[in-house]
Amino acid sequence: MTKHRDLTDDEVAALQAFAAAHKRKADRSRGCDNWRDELSMIYWYNARIWIGPVPGMGTLLHGLRNEFGPTWLYDECKLPKSS
Repeated sequence: MTKHRDLTDDEVAALQAFAAAHKRKADRSRGCDNWRDELSMIYWYNARIWIGPVPGMGTLLHGLRNEFGPTWLYDECKLPKSS
């Protein structure tokens, strides 16, 4: 298993915001069963930038894909519980 750097607070916030926004409404018509599928198959695969609640969140998410690779999202990405 590859060890990646720790995520910044802004990166964690972007992932949490995306997960919260897509948790219950993943695009099942495109084979997405959860927020990770939605991020990976719809946004990252198609190079789309998500427009989140804070400007720049989508760019941060795309940067994570470029730095860590798409499998990281499933294999190593663990979000802390939001409070």
